[in-house]
Amino acid sequence: VNRHGWAAAMRNPILGGGPGSFGLVYQSVRPAGQDNLYIDIAHNDYVETAVEAGFVGLVLWMGIQLAVVGKLLYCVRKGNRPFAAAGLVGCVVAFAIFSLFNFILPERPVLWLFALVLGLGGTFPSSRKRYTEPKWARYLFSVVVILGGGASIIFGVRSLFAETLIMESRLYHRSLATEQAVETLQKAITLQPNRSELYLEAAQEAKALYLFTGLSKWDEKRRHFLETAVRVSPYRVEPRLAVAEYYQEHNEFERAGDELKFVSSLTPHRSDVSYRTALWGVRQKDFVLAADVLASSVGQAKGREYLLLRGVLAQLSDEHPGEASKLLAKWRKTSERGVWVSSLLSEVASRALKEENWPVADLALREAMFYKPEDLCLKVQSAQVVGALTGEQNELAALKPFVHEAVELKGDCAKALLERYAVLLKRVEGAERLCKFLDEQVDTYPRLSLYRIWLADEWAEQGRLREAQEVLREGLDLGARSNLLTYKLGEMYEKSGAHTLAAGYYRQVLQEEPNHSGAKSGLKRVAPRREKPKVTRTF
Repeated sequence: VNRHGWAAAMRNPILGGGPGSFGLVYQSVRPAGQDNLYIDIAHNDYVETAVEAGFVGLVLWMGIQLAVVGKLLYCVRKGNRPFAAAGLVGCVVAFAIFSLFNFILPERPVLWLFALVLGLGGTFPSSRKRYTEPKWARYLFSVVVILGGGASIIFGVRSLFAETLIMESRLYHRSLATEQAVETLQKAITLQPNRSELYLEAAQEAKALYLFTGLSKWDEKRRHFLETAVRVSPYRVEPRLAVAEYYQEHNEFERAGDELKFVSSLTPHRSDVSYRTALWGVRQKDFVLAADVLASSVGQAKGREYLLLRGVLAQLSDEHPGEASKLLAKWRKTSERGVWVSSLLSEVASRALKEENWPVADLALREAMFYKPEDLCLKVQSAQVVGALTGEQNELAALKPFVHEAVELKGDCAKALLERYAVLLKRVEGAERLCKFLDEQVDTYPRLSLYRIWLADEWAEQGRLREAQEVLREGLDLGARSNLLTYKLGEMYEKSGAHTLAAGYYRQVLQEEPNHSGAKSGLKRVAPRREKPKVTRTF
């Protein structure tokens, strides 16, 4: 917060954004990935003062503290009540250090205590002579105290009455007396006209009345409340979103777009704002705007934002492929959580592959491989896209560099890559080339069962059952994964008509895996149960 807080201070470096504006100004510099954190207090009074009052206010605030400390240290050096002066110095320094890690200014009780300490330090006598100020200064100070105290009392009373009216309006709302709720909220608004949340609450009640009665006056009141809330708090997100929703309901799409664009500029990383703005862009067929907004908040895209992103990607890749590439490039730059982004991109690619939307899959996979260049699953999917767009021969060429890498690794992706390569090799270059490749791999990796099984299947298709049996037996002798080879060897003997040998291998598999369905069914085929002979008794 401190790092980005100083960046927020640079938005209005001279006079700041105004009292209480830290939360709003900070949204414009909030980093990605903090969508669920609304930070309205800096927990550092110096940062907050710089944002709200500018560096002029920061210099004045620090100058007051330094002047008081300087005067008290002068008293310590001169021996004028040195222990009392040193105690006040310790208080001021303690408050100043506390301000670095927490907040004093937003908390009135602590602020008054700090003001009391500063006041004592500022008026601390530098000598034992009584200092008498002129009468006009006394009268002026008295007038200021009376006016300030009176204003505080009036403000407090008005706030109390307003809160009472708000609670009363909510009771009316619960009892479905909506019209009385609106009237009560209007009274509260007269007491506190600068609270935008009161206008929003009144707009909700007016909307309910309009839907219930159909009278246009309630719709007009709702519009008045919403637009006034925006005027009262022009940099708050909620009033802007509410008035944009109203404009869209009444087909004022241009005004709604202006509001949403302004809110997006205030909070570029807030996902609900980005979603609404992007949705507006899609409805207006402004896919470039939708893509730009989503790229700013894609680091925390979830659920509906993700679905909208897919649609925008698909549309852009069809109509504006260059803009789609820019979207993904911007996504890459603005995202701070590469692993999460990579998984999301992989999911985009997977769904696009299922829908056979090859351009979207190609864009998503290329960006995903930026984060995970060694991911075999992404390589298999990328080769699939290449095959769909340019032909199986190019897909085969794309997979070839990763075959040996897949052999060394284990897992579903490695197996899928090898299986796909074998299928393509047979289709593109023929069965003989595949058999030669598999034979080479068996020599290179003699203990790898997968290549032996595929080679045995290919030879069996060509009628070379004896060679298929030999390659499988050789694998068992070398200590390869036995159960896979044993079952496959049983199949080969069954195909050659050696049912007794096949039954022996199937039984061997069932000893290791009693629930092996293939071995069970194979055993039933080659060694059917014999029917018991019928016994006839003669008497």
